[in-house]
Amino acid sequence: MNEVVVTARAGARRVDALLLAPDAGKVAQDPALLLTFSLDRDRSLHVEPYSIAASEFVAAGHRALSFDPPNLGTRVDQFGEGIAGLRDALLAGHVPFAAFVADASAVIDRSI
Repeated sequence: MNEVVVTARAGARRVDALLLAPDAGKVAQDPALLLTFSLDRDRSLHVEPYSIAASEFVAAGHRALSFDPPNLGTRVDQFGEGIAGLRDALLAGHVPFAAFVADASAVIDRSI
């Protein structure tokens, strides 16, 4: 299995995604890309039980990708971590879900 950092831009934001891919001789004939988000990108791709779907997907010859959503992993900000951080960001007038969608769009475009 290969691991690559995919860097994309969502406006002024840099988004570093982690991509897992099968070894060269084990890629499926028509490979697909799974985006998975269970906590931060590292746990989504490397820690069971969160990583099980991604591991099976890659073992079948496909690719799996994850990045840190707002308020998780490297993206914890002044509002805090996890759901409490998302709530506090919303209460402060920010829209973390719009940022997540923009980030995902940028990462998908870059991956293609």
